Amino acid sequence: MEFIERPSPNCDDRELPVSMIVLHYTGMPDAEGALDRLTSPEAKVSAHYLVDEDGSIYRLVDESKRAWHSGRSRWRGANKAGGSNAYNSPSLSATASRGPDPRCRNSGFPCRRLWLFAISHLLRWTVRR
Repeated sequence: MEFIERPSPNCDDRELPVSMIVLHYTGMPDAEGALDRLTSPEAKVSAHYLVDEDGSIYRLVDESKRAWHSGRSRWRGANKAGGSNAYNSPSLSATASRGPDPRCRNSGFPCRRLWLFAISHLLRWTVRR
């Protein structure tokens, strides 16, 4: 699988093995703005991958590291609030470069064809390894 490397300094050592994949979006107007934010040391936020509308996949954080992609969050009792990394550490994050497509009101995710193709390809590649 081909990636465009755009390393983010916003990561650290993983304390737990990967056990979930988190899909979310940045809400930024375009991929370049999202990449700037996710790679800014001042922002202290990142993702493992960013998928642009055109299907390009950027690798920001190596999977062996913990990306800082979730703020206050909870999943099945794992609580990220208060500084715990219980949610970030076992997850791998794939981020859409923009917010939801208005044609997909109920999904909360972009339904642009190239984005969907790229994210499904990335997920299959990740799970197979």
